[in-house]
Amino acid sequence: MPTFDAEDGLIPSTFLNSDVRPWINTSAQANGGTKSFSSNGTVLDIESSSMYIVGDFDAGDFDCDYLVSSESSSDFGVITVDGVEQVKVSGAGSWTAMTSVTLSAGKHIIQFAYYKDQSTSLNDDTFYIDNIVVPAFTDIKGDLNIIAGVVPTGTGYVNDATHPWIADASSSSVFDGIQAGNGGTGSSTSTFQYTSDSGAPAGVFMALLTIESETGFDFASVEIDSTEVFSHSESRHTYPRVIVETVTSGSHVYDFIYTKDSSGDLGADTGVLEFFFEPDFETASVTSALTGTATATIDEDDITTGGKTIIITLTGDTFKAAGTGPIGSTADTQALIDGFDAASSPTNGWNNEVRDKAAPTEVVRTSSTVATWTVVAQAGYDISSQETITGTIPTDVLVTGAGAITATPAFTIDAVVSGRIMGSLAHDGGLAGMGGLAGRGGGLAG
Repeated sequence: MPTFDAEDGLIPSTFLNSDVRPWINTSAQANGGTKSFSSNGTVLDIESSSMYIVGDFDAGDFDCDYLVSSESSSDFGVITVDGVEQVKVSGAGSWTAMTSVTLSAGKHIIQFAYYKDQSTSLNDDTFYIDNIVVPAFTDIKGDLNIIAGVVPTGTGYVNDATHPWIADASSSSVFDGIQAGNGGTGSSTSTFQYTSDSGAPAGVFMALLTIESETGFDFASVEIDSTEVFSHSESRHTYPRVIVETVTSGSHVYDFIYTKDSSGDLGADTGVLEFFFEPDFETASVTSALTGTATATIDEDDITTGGKTIIITLTGDTFKAAGTGPIGSTADTQALIDGFDAASSPTNGWNNEVRDKAAPTEVVRTSSTVATWTVVAQAGYDISSQETITGTIPTDVLVTGAGAITATPAFTIDAVVSGRIMGSLAHDGGLAGMGGLAGRGGGLAG
């Protein structure tokens, strides 16, 4: 069973860490070693810091050790599994072993969080975690639709016509999600909706919501096929709420709703959707194929001349419609270009001379599933050995946005030296295959 004891000084790559107030690896406290995971100690009043393990687990037990050092009864450390609190502590604590939680085989979200009230910081103002033990799991955080401040559009998505959801402007967000647009408007409702494809498999729906509202009056809720599965209100932000529900195969309608009564606004007065996951989002069914003249046999002269094409074809997802850029925003299209990378590139190689100089206008959204990048002439491109280019299609340009996709195949660009393609000399038998120096009229002596 995997054990994470923090001794390598890192946050594990399989963990999902907050973009805002991220957890850190620290030597300030430890239980049995020299390091632990910490909520950082930089969380401000009415804020939180959270870290997650989102995985497809084998059956088995989840264990960890925890220590809280905070203002008693005001600032709390919390551990949840699939949204159910397992630990909630405050004050000047000591290292404690959490009671084991048995996980069934399947998808789960484990959450570690620290949150603060509106004033006062005492002790270390931190929640520490060490010696995390979980069943073997496959990391599925790449399958999550992490909203990241961009309102998803395209097939399946419907935003509220009267009070549309917008990029998050509150201070309580975890991943800069999107927030309901009816804050401050009495007797109103704002709904953001996603309808999954009819071919979606059975599985698990997951979501993360951050909420600040008038307790008992203004609510953030989630409905699946018009049935409410979650509803919550709180006058001050505590920690993000995890929602996990089992769904059957086929199409489902998911509504994220913020409802206000006729009066009273407290806190940020909104619900923030940080991420969600639906079985339709499994990245295993999403692929990207590369074709075009640039993916055939090309050399550096083809790049300096320009005009070669990279054609990207999606299966299982679609490209965003044109916005300020050919695919989504200008920044979205630029992210697509930036995803084409040479692993080892010289000063005048692909990364500096092609990728970093390319403009979004070189890309055309040929159809909902096909994009074409026509590489313009780059006179400064100059390599001495072959480069291999790998394309990674970012979530920024995808409608579902369930995870970045490695496009196949990778392609190569041969170097040209003195009019000959590097590598072809070997095929010709090298200098010896040309008769060598001596074979050219007797070499120097000739």
